[in-house]
Amino acid sequence: MKKFTLLVLMIFALSLFSGCFGDEEETPTEVKTETSFYQTDEYSIYYPAEWEVIEKNDFTADIPKETQVVFRNNVKSDIFTANVNVSKTDISDRLTSKEYANEIINSQNKNLKNFKELAKEEVTLKIGESDINTFVYAFQGKQRTIDETVKFIQTYLAKGNSGYIATCAVSLSEDEHTSTICENMVRSLNVK
Repeated sequence: MKKFTLLVLMIFALSLFSGCFGDEEETPTEVKTETSFYQTDEYSIYYPAEWEVIEKNDFTADIPKETQVVFRNNVKSDIFTANVNVSKTDISDRLTSKEYANEIINSQNKNLKNFKELAKEEVTLKIGESDINTFVYAFQGKQRTIDETVKFIQTYLAKGNSGYIATCAVSLSEDEHTSTICENMVRSLNVK
C-alpha cells in the first residue's frame, strides 16, 4: 500500500509541477542570476530570488500533502510555468539514496505516458556533513494523454524513514536558461 501511495503521489506531483540536462559528461552551465537560500529544519535549497515561493500554508487543496514547498518562475506561461518543488515521504529506513532514486525512477517509467529517459547522472549531495551518492535524473512524460509532455529533472535523498525529492518541471519549449536554472536548483538540495 505504501508503494502505491508513493506512486500516486509522484505521478500527481509530476502532473502538478509538470527540466533537463545534456549529455552525462556535461556539468550544469553557470547561469548568472541572483539566488536566495530557502532553509527549513530538515533541508535547504537555492532558488532564483525573483521566483515565487509557495509554502504549505498557501497550497490549494489539490497539492499532495508530501509537497513541502514550490518555487515558481516569475515568467508565467498560458501553457506551462516552470517550477521546482521539494517533497518528503515516508520510506523504508533501509534504503540508500540511490536505491530510493531507482524505486522512484522505475515507477515513473512504468506509469507516465510518453515516458522518455533523457539522462541519468550519479552525483554527490549532502546529508548533514556526509557526502551521499545519488542520481540526477532527467526524463520527459505526462500523466494523461491530453496533458502536455513535460521535461523533468529530479534528485533524491534518503535519510532514515524520510525520502526527499527535488523536482524541476519545464515545458519542452522552455528556453535553455530556465532549464539550467531549474537543474541548478535541483542539484542544490541538501538534507540536514
